[in-house]
Amino acid sequence: MTIAIAAAYGLLFGSFLTVVVDRVPRGASIVSPGSACGNCGLRLGFLDLIPVVSWLALRGKCRRCRMDIGKEPLILELVTGLLFGLFAWKFGLDWALPAYCVLAVGLVGLSWIDLKTKRLPRQIIYITAAVGIPLLCIAALARLATPVLAVSVDDDQFTPFPTVDHLCAKLTAAPVERVHFSADEAGAPLDHFLWVRASAPLATRIADFVSRLPDAERRP
Repeated sequence: MTIAIAAAYGLLFGSFLTVVVDRVPRGASIVSPGSACGNCGLRLGFLDLIPVVSWLALRGKCRRCRMDIGKEPLILELVTGLLFGLFAWKFGLDWALPAYCVLAVGLVGLSWIDLKTKRLPRQIIYITAAVGIPLLCIAALARLATPVLAVSVDDDQFTPFPTVDHLCAKLTAAPVERVHFSADEAGAPLDHFLWVRASAPLATRIADFVSRLPDAERRP
């Protein structure tokens, strides 16, 4: 079921890619106007935009003027759907699945534009990286099995303890030990730079944590 759902989403994203690879190199908006026939201007409706099915039903031609619309939509939809399905088969319900799917959409779009125009639009590169890299980091954290010491302090504006708790919740495979410092315990004003102003309490906690690790986990 996961594979079928992922493949269906892949077909939808592949259909959207046909708009992206056509408009982004021209500097046009991918939001408006809606999709239309490049020959007669017919605005495409829902029945014209069903991935793969519409192309096969219309035999790759415009419904009104019968102008050939090419194989590009079919290829992009099938390739993206296939990749999504393969990733679902490989990773299952794992954070790696959306991460690799995002990267696949971006790379398929970039590859097609490169083949057609010898260009790699920065907009697609930036968006793919901005979405895909954080998802890959979450996937890596979720698979981390090494014991983790998570430290938070009062009045930390950069990484407040709810944020640390949220990140720890992603470490489903790793034993996590939480340490939270208060001003009384540290004996110094607390903020993100506790390790500079009151290094002794923090160093003591880290040393205690490391001393309880199995020998195999004491890697630099």
